[in-house]
Amino acid sequence: NNDTRVNGFICKLQSSLIIIFELSQFIWGSIISHSIYSNVVHYVIETDEERHKIRKIYFFISTSIPIIYYIICSILDSLGPSGYYCWINTIDTSTVEHVLITVYFILVWITVVYNIYTIFYILHNNR
Repeated sequence: NNDTRVNGFICKLQSSLIIIFELSQFIWGSIISHSIYSNVVHYVIETDEERHKIRKIYFFISTSIPIIYYIICSILDSLGPSGYYCWINTIDTSTVEHVLITVYFILVWITVVYNIYTIFYILHNNR
């Protein structure tokens, strides 16, 4: 049955991968922007030990936020069909799904705005 496959394990797996990896890539973009900003604007020079510690922090931030968001979606049972693929359920939506989608795009737009800000700041104030 197609409904079983769409609402089953494969759909939940696809939803989890999309949520975790998409949010993670946006957060990594912001981390890279922040790293460039701190090195170019503030001339931060790190030792190997500091660089290793900072990489662990960056990795923790870029993975923990998407995983926490995914766990919240899972607990609220909001993963499911979303058109031609699986993501946050947009077929049988409720207020919960609308809030989750809104929070998702707020997180994405925060990273986009931060990246644009740091790029313009570096380009216009570092001459």
